[in-house]
Amino acid sequence: MGNPLTVPSATTLDKLFEDAASMAPDRFLCASAPGRPWQYELVLRRRDRQVRLTFRSTAPDRSGISLRTCHLSSSARAGRLVARLACSTFDFTADESDDAKVPRLYRRGSRIVCELCWPTDTSGWPQRGAGTYRYPIAFPKDQAGNGLGFDVSGPFVAGKARHSLGEDRRNVDLIKAARAAFVDLMLRHLVPTHGPAALALLENVESPRPVDVKAMVEALVDAGALPIWSTAAQSGRHQRYETSTAGLPPQLPMPRYGGGMLHEGLAKLAPAKIALLHPESPASAVLAMRDIDEVEIFDEVAAARSVFVDEAPAAGEKQDGWLEKCERSLHLLELSRLSGKLEAKETSELKASGRLPTADGSAKPWSFMERAAVPPPKIPGVENPRLLHPRLAKSAILRDGAGTILRFKIDDYLARLDFNRAGAIARTTFFQWLRRNHSSLSPRSLGKIAEYPVWPDEQGVGRPLESFCWPKQQYLREALSTALPMPAQQVVSFPGLRRASNAALRLRSTPGFEELASWHKTAMDRVRAPTNAKAAAAEIDHAEKILDRMREDGIGPKNFAHGHLSVSLSGEIRPIVQLHADTAAVRSCHLAAEDLLPAARRVLHLALGANATPLPEALIKALRADPQRSRLAARLDGYKSTERPLSELSDEAIIEVDGKLLTPSSLAFEASTDMWGEWKRKIPIGELAPQEAKLLEESGVLKGVKEEYSRGFFEWLAGVQPAVLSRHRTQIVRHWLDRRAGPSRWSALQPSTPCVMAYSSENSPSLHSHREATATNRQIYLPDMRAIQSAVLADNPRMKLAVVDARGVDGSAIQELRDRGVKSLASKIGAPTGLSIVGQSRSDERLDAELRLLRSSDVRRFLKSMLPQFDVPSEALGRQFRRFPDGIAGVRAADGLEAVYTVNRRHYQAPATAGYLAERRTFYVAADSGLTMPFYEAVAKEIFDANSPPAYTYGLYRAVHEITAPGFAQSHFEDLDIKEEDLKQSQQDKTAPTEKEASGSAEKGHGLPADVNPFLPKPNKIEKLSGRTYTEPTRKKKSKAPASTDALRHSIEEDAQLNDLKFKHYAVHCQACIGAYDVLDAAPPQSYVHSPHYRKSIIHAHHVKLLANLAKVSKDDTDGFGARNVLILCRFHHAQLGDLLSREMVRASLRTAVRTIRNFPDGEGGTQARKGLLVRIEVAADPYEINLYFTKEHAQVWLED
Repeated sequence: MGNPLTVPSATTLDKLFEDAASMAPDRFLCASAPGRPWQYELVLRRRDRQVRLTFRSTAPDRSGISLRTCHLSSSARAGRLVARLACSTFDFTADESDDAKVPRLYRRGSRIVCELCWPTDTSGWPQRGAGTYRYPIAFPKDQAGNGLGFDVSGPFVAGKARHSLGEDRRNVDLIKAARAAFVDLMLRHLVPTHGPAALALLENVESPRPVDVKAMVEALVDAGALPIWSTAAQSGRHQRYETSTAGLPPQLPMPRYGGGMLHEGLAKLAPAKIALLHPESPASAVLAMRDIDEVEIFDEVAAARSVFVDEAPAAGEKQDGWLEKCERSLHLLELSRLSGKLEAKETSELKASGRLPTADGSAKPWSFMERAAVPPPKIPGVENPRLLHPRLAKSAILRDGAGTILRFKIDDYLARLDFNRAGAIARTTFFQWLRRNHSSLSPRSLGKIAEYPVWPDEQGVGRPLESFCWPKQQYLREALSTALPMPAQQVVSFPGLRRASNAALRLRSTPGFEELASWHKTAMDRVRAPTNAKAAAAEIDHAEKILDRMREDGIGPKNFAHGHLSVSLSGEIRPIVQLHADTAAVRSCHLAAEDLLPAARRVLHLALGANATPLPEALIKALRADPQRSRLAARLDGYKSTERPLSELSDEAIIEVDGKLLTPSSLAFEASTDMWGEWKRKIPIGELAPQEAKLLEESGVLKGVKEEYSRGFFEWLAGVQPAVLSRHRTQIVRHWLDRRAGPSRWSALQPSTPCVMAYSSENSPSLHSHREATATNRQIYLPDMRAIQSAVLADNPRMKLAVVDARGVDGSAIQELRDRGVKSLASKIGAPTGLSIVGQSRSDERLDAELRLLRSSDVRRFLKSMLPQFDVPSEALGRQFRRFPDGIAGVRAADGLEAVYTVNRRHYQAPATAGYLAERRTFYVAADSGLTMPFYEAVAKEIFDANSPPAYTYGLYRAVHEITAPGFAQSHFEDLDIKEEDLKQSQQDKTAPTEKEASGSAEKGHGLPADVNPFLPKPNKIEKLSGRTYTEPTRKKKSKAPASTDALRHSIEEDAQLNDLKFKHYAVHCQACIGAYDVLDAAPPQSYVHSPHYRKSIIHAHHVKLLANLAKVSKDDTDGFGARNVLILCRFHHAQLGDLLSREMVRASLRTAVRTIRNFPDGEGGTQARKGLLVRIEVAADPYEINLYFTKEHAQVWLED
């Protein structure tokens, strides 16, 4: 093929020279160390042509900015500036595993210093450019362009291809560090100094990359480094520009008709509190901002809301520059309307709530405005009409469409006058004018004028005509005149007045309740004024005479005579609501005279609010002052009729017993069994009527045993002396035997209440709480080792034995105390450490027969299933019971047995009825013990779990004899409705294929539902409820009737929120369950709770505050709490925690919540982590502390005010 190299032509060499001269300034401009002053030259020659490139780098100024320049001079032309870059250094930390070479010029000791470079003009203002990477020689832009408008100079690692970036990790880290440094540079220098011009550095003009621009804009938003519009002067190059708030994107001043461009006029209309992106920002930055979801648009409608509503001066006030803003805003709205971007609804809303300037510049409501070319004539003393400022009168948007302002009509002027600021002279002048001209006015105008405050009263003060009343009855006119302004004679005689109810001008003759209430208040003030009680009583008598006449005329005093004062039988003046009218119910209770009213005006008094039944306070006063037993029942019944509980009287000394007044709480009815001892004094019940006995019981006299009574009894015992405690041993045992209401029922729920009586070796009694009696560090035991317990107690001073029986009490409470967790002394001592035979031992036929029964195969086969029929749980049977009978050598009867017990290294001997010697594998039974049952007792100790109750012995005996009875096996199978051969056949059938299975056409009888697999939560944002949206169901359910509060608890919006919480936020999990455990621990695989299909039936939405859909955030708020008041709980936690939580507890704990992660199953065998908040709440009852898992969105809505 020959040599492919050829000698380049002169033209080719000239072209290479020219290309080198044009590319060299950019390629070698940053070839010196970053941030250090330097100067170097590069000379290119070809024949008689020469190009000299002079590169200079200055020291950084106070802002850390240095300058790199390149001047080019040639033989044909003088030197000129061909390149200019501003530069800023930043530090780079390489990864520890990075072993690539770092050029020396980037080193500063142990530091690596890199450089950001960007083009500027001669004044230092940033210019658009095509960014690239340098090392320090610039990579070719077609190989290493960075998509932005600035360069990065650093120790990049070149790729395999010449002049290209490699795939080394250092390059990725260096680019990331450079972009972070650029964001910091924009924040501290470029944006404050150059404002929106600095954003030109975000775009690569030669090869734009919108993705890179958007990433940088998002970083600038997070750092708060975007230029925002300021009302300060925007001219000049030495001003400082304001920057945005970190993490909060500024709004875009972008009109709807502007094609996505920013508008400075809109920015000028924005209030100072709104941060706007500077309108001079380049289009690339604006496009990137529009792609950010959180960015809001400040358009002409938002500007109008600001100008006309939010930032407008209050009605009647003025504001400098507001008129100009109104002009500009109306112009922008009109442009938007012409482009079809403005909706009529938006204009209507502006008109409804906005204000516009009047002719004098003061603000008035838009909707009340009128426009006129010429102002109307003035009425003396009357406020001028609300006319639009002339500069706005020609605005197109105010002349037609939804924002229209009507023309002023002189005919309507009188109907819309405002006399609020008119003086007395002006009002009088208008009234005189009205008397002369009323006939020429329309009824509509007259009706409006009747509402104006121009109608004079007797003192000449102008008031609306409706405010006057001129009754026909003389006594009513006299009464009202003492409290209300009455019309002047010229009003009463006004020629235009008419009597018809629909007349435009009508003077009322019937007073309203408010007017009558004013008179009554004045009358009561006169009652309070005199210091003489006789004069006050006379005023009351005069007022009540007038009230009685009103009542006879059909005017009900109860509608207006509130707070009436009257005179009691004792002459005391009191509010009538505290006094009692003369009724049968009142008379039966014999109240005090100061609580009763005279009988003469009983009907009036009842109408005024006197009590027809006794008040609780009056009854208590009567009970204390006059404790006659014959009046007690009526008074108690009266107290109960007030819907106050009689238990409020439990501590009042109102019951007379043997000449002494005692409180109901200190008494109890006599009973055949004394349950209270000295705690309560006994009163006979036989002499009382049933109704009186019931009332006394409700007031606090004890009848029978209830939980609260039992707890009160033991709380009283906790404070008595030991001698008194000893005297109540009988009552204590009786309470323990009462499983319905005694300590055996409530002690575990009230663990700190003393209820367990115990005695020590000194026979000293003491009372202990359930927590103390069951604590492992307290030596309180059941007396279930009677043979040696006294000796053990004497040798252990710290040990105490619980009281389980007493004289006169049938039975023992040992099982009740055992069920409540009091430790067993027998369990403490344990099995005997030795068993000795006294005398001789011999075989016995009865014992041998019992052993044969125990060894039978049927006993081994059916014992576990038969024990529960005799009140012995099958799980009490040890695992070794099937093999144990084979290891028994035999059973023998002995003349006597003695067991040896060891307690704290002390040995105690006690007679024994039976026992098992393991070394001989033989049971021994005392010959005088009855043989059979002692034998089974010894067997029970060997085959049952430790601490099994003695009753299991009899259950074992019954089960063994039932199993070994003739015909047991056959009857047992018949009870199960199967036969033994059927059992065998069924086992074969389980393994043999059916005909359909063999033929491959098996039918499916069962299957899993479609939503059996778990799914991942996808929390969504929760909006506030707009209000109550409950709608009655269109079809009635056939099951139970709806609850009376359904309409208060549910709404369409709330139900949707609850559904989102259950499924989208928590994937049908309980917040308490996954608060305490990770998800797979709370709902383990291969369990029914792992499947949302089965789990959803037990997942509830709990309203922490009841009837929350009516709960208001504030008095002005109409919406309900919704999800802000709901927890998603399982049925167990709903029942456990429902009454323990309040909204304040949850919100307070949310403020101190910690971040956490829960791993949710994804339905495909894996899990995915979800971030959330873990809330710890302390509650007042068991479990005392709970943990709840919250999604971030759910927590945010809970914390909203």
